[in-house]
Amino acid sequence: MPYAPISFAAKFARFSEHWSPRIIAQMNDYHFKLAKIQGSLSGTLTPTPTRSSLSWTGK
Repeated sequence: MPYAPISFAAKFARFSEHWSPRIIAQMNDYHFKLAKIQGSLSGTLTPTPTRSSLSWTGK
């Protein structure tokens, strides 16, 4: 299966609900998810060997 880059902006445009993660890609047994968050996010997310995080700020 060929790999292709993912446009986060295009994926975010496909849904409008907040706090409702969506799977945007899969690799082996891993799911990559996006979620829209309303308001500010306090605290930090700590990546683990089986979990990582990425923050995207925009409208």
